[in-house]
Amino acid sequence: MNLPSAPTRIAVGIQSPGEGDTCLYDRLLVLARVVLLAISILAVVVYIVGIPANLDWFNSLHADCLDVCMTTARVQALHAQSISITAFAIYWTSVTLLFALTYFLGAALIFWRRSDDRMAWLATFALVTLGAAFPSMPAALADVHPGWWLPVAIVGNENAFGFPSLILFLFPFPSGRFVPRWTRWVAIAFAGVFVLAGIFPGSSFSFPSGPSPLVGLALLVIFGSPVYAQLGA
Repeated sequence: MNLPSAPTRIAVGIQSPGEGDTCLYDRLLVLARVVLLAISILAVVVYIVGIPANLDWFNSLHADCLDVCMTTARVQALHAQSISITAFAIYWTSVTLLFALTYFLGAALIFWRRSDDRMAWLATFALVTLGAAFPSMPAALADVHPGWWLPVAIVGNENAFGFPSLILFLFPFPSGRFVPRWTRWVAIAFAGVFVLAGIFPGSSFSFPSGPSPLVGLALLVIFGSPVYAQLGA
């Protein structure tokens, strides 16, 4: 008589707890979602309120801007082409909104699909903060209405959150683990430099404006290190 044999358990692909797991759980997941939604809502509010301020901003001359400056030469060039400042302001404000909207939609898609994954959270957070900070609309809002300086400082400065979250995303990408392990501290150090530069503009922590071999070398090291980390993984 053939007796039924005991079932044989075969362990396939067993991982130690936490290894390769990039999911957020429980309170940490709730906190991550709340922070991301709060920053996103603040960015949207800044852009909505900033539309009329951005249009007014084009009616004055500026010498230092993130994208387009209304210099004397530019105003003269617009007049020579029979383009009014109002028409140019509407055009460039639309371009700015389209730029930011592209980032926001990309962030919304990632959040909708993988809001419980910390790598997806970092990617979403970086898209929102960089998309909000690169155009000049937040800066124009703070220039026209100084009372908005705090919201603008939070979402309108790429050093405050944008670059730090991008750096912390690039180092462990795609596995979610820092390999080699010491790169964790390099990423934290680089992110901290950007945060200090955002909090204390014009200090020794901030990056000099304009092209500079030293700045170029520093950025090469900062954004080249994640590539080295990927090759060494």
